[in-house]
Amino acid sequence: MNKRSAMKNTLVQVCLVLIFLSAIQESSAQDDSQSIPITIDNELNEKIFDGRWTHVTEWKNSSLEYMRGESTQVTLRISHLEDFIYVLVDAVHDTTPGEQKDHAMVCFDSKVDNRTKPDTNNFCFISKLGSEKGVTLHWSEESQSFEMTESHSELIVVGGISDENDRYSKVPHASYEFKIPLELFGRYDRYGFFASSYDHSKIEISTWTVGVQVSTEAEIPDRLSWGFIHSPDKSLPEYELPISIFLISILLTFFITTKLAKRINYRI
Repeated sequence: MNKRSAMKNTLVQVCLVLIFLSAIQESSAQDDSQSIPITIDNELNEKIFDGRWTHVTEWKNSSLEYMRGESTQVTLRISHLEDFIYVLVDAVHDTTPGEQKDHAMVCFDSKVDNRTKPDTNNFCFISKLGSEKGVTLHWSEESQSFEMTESHSELIVVGGISDENDRYSKVPHASYEFKIPLELFGRYDRYGFFASSYDHSKIEISTWTVGVQVSTEAEIPDRLSWGFIHSPDKSLPEYELPISIFLISILLTFFITTKLAKRINYRI
């Protein structure tokens, strides 16, 4: 085999690998309809964390989804910026809020592998109405359950009352804000995700993904009942360029250095 043929074969192999990896990326972002796309919201640096929709445009650039119960619908807004994921659970229907009784919970799984049971990559965060202190739950392999653990120093969780500045209702109602450090579970372009909101006056639980059955206010369903959040523009992981471009640069560097090494050896 001459040098030209060998070079062609190498390039063909590189292209096939890149096509395969691109196909995997595409399928991972589209293989589940229960997935919320999120992207950067540069205005979050100006965010006021008081547990409510503080001004009209505060959550304007975040992704919109809805949590539902038997007779309730809760607005869910999600975005990210730098080292944090931001979540608003806006319980518009809950106009009879009960402090320390109503609450919201959001859960994340950084290892998306379709396992039925949680693992140590799973975290949940609970916000109680009227409280500025959140609760962090982390899966324990030893006890095979979620256990309360010390919250991250940069975690912000506040339950408050949204009113005249809320985009969906000016009637005072329960709402919850979360600022969650990515340091807890790593930076990826896709996470398993579950959220719930409990209305004490109605004794009703709203969830996302929609249709998930939970029997108690604090129940965390099995992992297969969760949905996903994903970053379609790949702005959430630490790398800013698509993985295919990253791999191209590595493979081209390897190819060039190999050719140079062969030439140097030939001259010697």
